[in-house]
Amino acid sequence: MTRKNFTKKELIHNVAEATGLKKKDVAAVIDATFAEVGSAVVAGDLVRMSGLGTLGMVHKEARKGHNPRTGETMTIPAHNTVKFKASKDVKARI
Repeated sequence: MTRKNFTKKELIHNVAEATGLKKKDVAAVIDATFAEVGSAVVAGDLVRMSGLGTLGMVHKEARKGHNPRTGETMTIPAHNTVKFKASKDVKARI
């Protein structure tokens, strides 16, 4: 399986082709969708998208790690990150 980056531009093109809408209109909808999803995740909400999966913010505690170049031990600070869990439909297709 080859690895491919799927860009926002390609997403807009594919959705426009599938729906018959103008790319400009599709881009506006996708931009608004991404903004809403991003705002919800930053606010700490879980975003459930049926057929795709769930996005949410998780807190990771500080932990010990090492610099792979030097081998030096270091502390990785506590931070928030985004977690994605694929839906059963997506997992079944993989």
